[in-house]
Amino acid sequence: MLTVGAEVLSAGTMDFTADGTALIYEARNRLSLIDGSSDDAWSIYALDLADETTLALVPPVAGLDIANPALSQTSDHFLVFDV
Repeated sequence: MLTVGAEVLSAGTMDFTADGTALIYEARNRLSLIDGSSDDAWSIYALDLADETTLALVPPVAGLDIANPALSQTSDHFLVFDV
């Protein structure tokens, strides 16, 4: 399904990077679909704590829930999540 927009409704599981500069979290999104309907989907974001910018690491996809992010205990270069 094609989307025309998304609104973050709430946040869930969160994990800080080892250096404390970013917060990785899951968020429930309300997607506005091209046919005029809406759908909720979970996705994963990163919040840069220094400049408060947000990056969609795994953007929301209609019909798909991507959740429970966790960073590796030995390196921030590895992120696991449920699909």
